[in-house]
Amino acid sequence: MEPSPFSGTEHCTVLELKKEIAALDTIVKEQAAQIQKVTARVELNKPRPRTVLNDQK
Repeated sequence: MEPSPFSGTEHCTVLELKKEIAALDTIVKEQAAQIQKVTARVELNKPRPRTVLNDQK
């Protein structure tokens, strides 16, 4: 295994940043799922196009 190019403090900072990125990634995925649910609900509530019969005599 190669020695780390980071000092002990830098290594801790990198680990903390990785944890924060993982937490933010989780939040973004949760928000994307919520957006998809809302989008689906909006689509369901859109008025359907109506076909009008033109009774020509």
